[in-house]
Amino acid sequence: MKRIGLALLVILLLIFLIWNGYRDASPDIAAEFRYKVEDVRDVARIELLDHFGQEIALKRNGDYWILNDSFRVRDNAISNLLDAIGRIELQVIPGAQALNTLVKDLTTHGVRTRLYDKDNQLLKGYVIGGSTPDDRGNYIIMEGADRPAVVHIPGWEGVLQTRYSMPLKDWKDRIIFRSGVDEIEELAVTYPEQEESSFVIRSRNGKLVVSPQNDSHSPGPSREGAAEAYLRSYGSVGAEEILPYDAVLKAIQGQTPFVTFDLRKTNGEEQVVKLFPIQVTADVAVRDRIERFYAVTDRKEAYLVQQLVFKDLFWGIDSFFQE
Repeated sequence: MKRIGLALLVILLLIFLIWNGYRDASPDIAAEFRYKVEDVRDVARIELLDHFGQEIALKRNGDYWILNDSFRVRDNAISNLLDAIGRIELQVIPGAQALNTLVKDLTTHGVRTRLYDKDNQLLKGYVIGGSTPDDRGNYIIMEGADRPAVVHIPGWEGVLQTRYSMPLKDWKDRIIFRSGVDEIEELAVTYPEQEESSFVIRSRNGKLVVSPQNDSHSPGPSREGAAEAYLRSYGSVGAEEILPYDAVLKAIQGQTPFVTFDLRKTNGEEQVVKLFPIQVTADVAVRDRIERFYAVTDRKEAYLVQQLVFKDLFWGIDSFFQE
């Protein structure tokens, strides 16, 4: 009995040694199914190429990301993508009968995805395709691999590919103003049809000075803290939607802006934004019926903005002074 036990132990040991030697000498075939990046903080650059030929280059820049070396990336868009990159896992390796379907989908709907670290070393490269019929998985194939698979995010249901592929405008940041009080050197707010309400705020020796743009307007004593309270409203002011610039220019042709914001930061950056009312009634005088504006910037950007979001910026000169 002891001999049998000893022989069995020797056989098991041999099997282990053979398997271990084979494992060390053979490529890790499981690597082609390991899609997630263990620590997304290692990802410094993302390249996406969809089946329409649209190229998206996302680059980490401190605590935010840059799109195609030109625009700031919308926070929600990059956070959703990084969440997928860090959690995507193999769901199933389909059988041979499903290969034609997978290959066709990846060819016609795939998004080539390449992830690089700060040293420009490729971390992962794969093509992610459309969803399975039940929308609980997405087709995928690793670059250089022979076998496609189905992946998912554990505990989440939805079409995963939408995090990788969207129109260019949906990648762009929709925040129009993002300025702290200490970052603003000068801000001119001009109401072309109500010039007496226009004003300028300047930072002088650590103090905020408010002046009317109309010399004939003489305000009373200033309200303590009013200028700082107003500038805090510029911390994060976003748009509802990004619009085609040329189309908006055509829509506002001949119109006078309701208000113009001319902002200069302490770092020298300047920004000019004009708002044009979108009338919901023929009676232009009915201002409380205006719910949205076209916003046009000096950077040739156009947005749809809500009155509800921008209303805290619609101060007049009298708001800074006591009656």
